[in-house]
Amino acid sequence: MLTKKLPTLLVIGILFIVALQIVSGQGRGPVSPEMLARRNSLEQELQSIAIVERKVMVPMRDGKRMAADIYRPKDTSKKYPTVFVRTPYNFNFWDVRSGAPRDMSNELDAVKRGYAFITMNERGHFFSEGTTTSLVLHSPTEMTR
Repeated sequence: MLTKKLPTLLVIGILFIVALQIVSGQGRGPVSPEMLARRNSLEQELQSIAIVERKVMVPMRDGKRMAADIYRPKDTSKKYPTVFVRTPYNFNFWDVRSGAPRDMSNELDAVKRGYAFITMNERGHFFSEGTTTSLVLHSPTEMTR
């Protein structure tokens, strides 16, 4: 009986170990000098062509403030279309694990193409104030308060 279940148990055990390694490491290997140089280069280029404002606390109608990073072209003589990203995840520009700026290629590409780029935390996440209610159904009277 045990000999029939042994292959199945072995496969389940191997799959569990592989899944555990994937979840714990999320595919991050050691930081290479090339990656660090690329990220530093992207940050320097972004700083050279954009007005960079980080952790701007944007007031909402209810008085709570949401944290946002704003990147816009340095030419202030005209208005720019905006790419707006709202996220529950940390968008801190500094990648603590690698000791370098995070990959800023999306922000850099947007500014190069003549767009402003704004990333904002959802309510109650990281630096944003308030309570997270994104998955809560509201009654129509609650929505107007």
